[in-house]
Amino acid sequence: MFGLTDGPVDAVRSDAWDTLYYKLEREIIYRSLFGRFRVSELALARHFRVGRTVARNLLLRAQAIGILEKGAKAHWYVVPLDEDRLRDIFEVRATLEPLLLKSATATIPAALLDRMAERLREGIQHRDRVGVGELDEIEGDLHIRCLGYGANREMIEALKRTHCAFVIGKHIQVALTAPQIDSFMDEHLVIIEALRARDGDAAAAILRRHIEWSHSKVAGWIAEFRAINVISRVPYMA
Repeated sequence: MFGLTDGPVDAVRSDAWDTLYYKLEREIIYRSLFGRFRVSELALARHFRVGRTVARNLLLRAQAIGILEKGAKAHWYVVPLDEDRLRDIFEVRATLEPLLLKSATATIPAALLDRMAERLREGIQHRDRVGVGELDEIEGDLHIRCLGYGANREMIEALKRTHCAFVIGKHIQVALTAPQIDSFMDEHLVIIEALRARDGDAAAAILRRHIEWSHSKVAGWIAEFRAINVISRVPYMA
């Protein structure tokens, strides 16, 4: 916009911002399955034809969910996702999330739970048309917004680095040759209905099983993805 680049740069609208982020998120996740890659902020800005501030904000958003990190000399790196890290992520989630949800059961507003249940029913009914952004919102309803009413703030902070687990599966499923629509919305609806009934014990128990099942599903998708894919080059990763 200031004429400091080799060509014209368009202003980024909020919907375009999300589109750029999901493209970046997908490429990061794909490469995390094959090791450690360095990400160039300048090359990313040039590739997306945006300013350095926009590129940095995209990278910070990826860092916030634990798929990027800063290393020596403030360089950006993809966080590798191997079987050990995947196991650790889901072990943390299976331990902390049910405890938080149980403590949150009495304080989550009824109107909020009603809206979440309605969003899930609509998503289930039209699951073949649900976009990536909508899936993010649906995942966030249970695993972020509901848990945000939990009593232990330290647990909430500790869980932030496990948020990458929500986005891994959706991107890998899309990349598979015969993608299957995950049943997580059906599972979420059962948990939300237990919360609407203010049955914290049931909600916590179902959530733990849901997380354990999710671990098995994601591990299987990752194994299939690695077996059939070779990662192509993108100009902002090396």
